[in-house]
Amino acid sequence: AAYRKLGRSRWASYLSVAFALAQPPSLMNVQLALDGVPFPRRTPLVFVGMNADQMDSFSIPGKTCLDSHLLAVCVIRPLRMLELWRLGIRAFIRGLDGSSELEVVCARELEVSMRPKRVRVALDGETVILQTPLHYRLRTAALRVLVRGAHSDGRQQ
Repeated sequence: AAYRKLGRSRWASYLSVAFALAQPPSLMNVQLALDGVPFPRRTPLVFVGMNADQMDSFSIPGKTCLDSHLLAVCVIRPLRMLELWRLGIRAFIRGLDGSSELEVVCARELEVSMRPKRVRVALDGETVILQTPLHYRLRTAALRVLVRGAHSDGRQQ
């Protein structure tokens, strides 16, 4: 039900993961800066989560980051192909909470630097080519909501 609510098919998501896992994993040397603090890693995947509903429905850890109004930055440790498959099957069956293969850190701002300078990034199910470094940040109170017929003190017109 959560997948339909998000406009995604559970099986399409799992098939996409299976296709990606069928290829030998390529490890990237990424230079992460979490709130300005260097955090270099060698990984096949960096995932930045900002949607608690999606992370819950896909059983991705990091909800505590989002509850604290921070980005959830998930980094998979270097794994061989069979280990990646095992991780994918675990995600399918019982989720990724408590997985030792997944490192989750929280940050208000994230910068991702790597080579090459242009990388393929998945954004809400679509892939695009972006220039590095990639910048992520949460802006608190950045969205102003206007309600028709309400005064600034909450009284109705």
